[in-house]
Amino acid sequence: MNVEYVAKEMRIPNALKERIEQKLEKIELRMGEKLFFRIKFEESEKDASVTCSIRFSVGSKDFNAAATTDDKTKSADEALAKLERQATKSQDRHDRKGQGSIRTTPPAVIEPADPDEA
Repeated sequence: MNVEYVAKEMRIPNALKERIEQKLEKIELRMGEKLFFRIKFEESEKDASVTCSIRFSVGSKDFNAAATTDDKTKSADEALAKLERQATKSQDRHDRKGQGSIRTTPPAVIEPADPDEA
């Protein structure tokens, strides 16, 4: 797993980095391949809020999540929760792919009862 942190004029504590990387490992295991994550922290000058944006790609599918709160840890946790939901949803779709729908499944043939057996 490769992780790139981008933060202008802001320091990201090592404890927060470890927390983020621990959760990203779970997503990487779910996707089944080595991933490159870009994590961006931005601080708003107007209201002192912090935005955490996380982005990664798997094949042709892009995953993006962003959250804005008054705390770095809260922003990161909310963005990670969004990514986990996206990854789960994508995995569920992948698992269901190829299963026939009710419209493409041929109707069941019911044999008429034999009147001699009754």
